[in-house]
Amino acid sequence: MFFLSLAWLLLTGPLWTSGQDLKQKLLEEEVSVRYPKIPSSETIDCDCGSMACDLVFWFHSDMSSKVHFLGRCNNADRTLYGDNVDETRFKLSKRGSKSFALRIINVTKEDRGIYSCVLKEKNLNEVWKPGTLLLPGEKSCFLLFLMVLLGGFGSGDQASHLLIGRLVIRSPA
Repeated sequence: MFFLSLAWLLLTGPLWTSGQDLKQKLLEEEVSVRYPKIPSSETIDCDCGSMACDLVFWFHSDMSSKVHFLGRCNNADRTLYGDNVDETRFKLSKRGSKSFALRIINVTKEDRGIYSCVLKEKNLNEVWKPGTLLLPGEKSCFLLFLMVLLGGFGSGDQASHLLIGRLVIRSPA
């Protein structure tokens, strides 16, 4: 039992702030939605804003709500990738003095989900960004709506009527 407690202490000890105040902030931004073509490349930025960013952590939440650690990148553009991350397709980099980027090369259907970042300062402050929803190979609802309006579907097509009904119900008054 002593060794188990010691192992827990050694694993979690570096996470403690030892007198420093760890401040975490979740930004209340909307999740942006992108519809990249398959296969194409997509770049997602993580901007530091007024923060003095030292490090960024990238995560992917797939459609089954599993969260995968993709990797981290620091100011010196040094990267560390997560387990089972294809480094030939997922590229982490520093972009300018106030931004980091995640580039996904040859996007596939399996890349669907939310990509988010956590920015960290040297003083341990963290900013959690809500992320970008990637829906590769799909068309946006707006494009489908335009197709229906412009006669992309036959007027007798029940699916087009259902689509219009759903869009009208969800549109603001």
